[in-house]
Amino acid sequence: MHKVAVIGPIGSGKSEIVRICAEMDFPTISADHIAKMLLQLPGIAHDDVAKAFPNTVDSMGKIDRRALAQDVFRNQEHLRLLESLIHPHVWQIVASFFMECEKKNEEFCFVEVSAPDDTIKTRFDEMWCVQANVQLRKARCVARGMTESDFENRNLFQSENIDFRDLASRIIINEGTHEQLQETIKAYCADLAEIRGS
Repeated sequence: MHKVAVIGPIGSGKSEIVRICAEMDFPTISADHIAKMLLQLPGIAHDDVAKAFPNTVDSMGKIDRRALAQDVFRNQEHLRLLESLIHPHVWQIVASFFMECEKKNEEFCFVEVSAPDDTIKTRFDEMWCVQANVQLRKARCVARGMTESDFENRNLFQSENIDFRDLASRIIINEGTHEQLQETIKAYCADLAEIRGS
């Protein structure tokens, strides 16, 4: 089975690509959505983060994810701490996803990864990096409710700390229509199938 990570800066369109892959009947999962779920549901990951970042916990005992994001994207040590508390649980769930795909003899599977760490190259066979110009990425994020300042903080942090292109096996420019993006993904998947079949 060929494991593909979909990576790229904020607002580039990772989720859109994973949705296209799902529509093509490939198994998909989002590491970002797993992390959000872990922060929302009571359990060891939620409790550890709440203990480490008490100022982000509201009066009901829930973690305010926006407050948490504002904290960690301004402090690299805090981000590393958060990742150390969340990432092991995320990758455990992703590993279970891989095992299920293997059992079903899937040819490919796709994982959206918003925050690639040092281990990512050991977990995937290939990484597709989605790219778009910063103005378009900002407009997409603002349209889904993010403030411009939040975008600027996250984008600055990513640009200073993650070299997405260096990690990439393939680059996908996502500045056109949804239909154009679909055609690109179909072509990449056909290419992968041909390579694996040769």
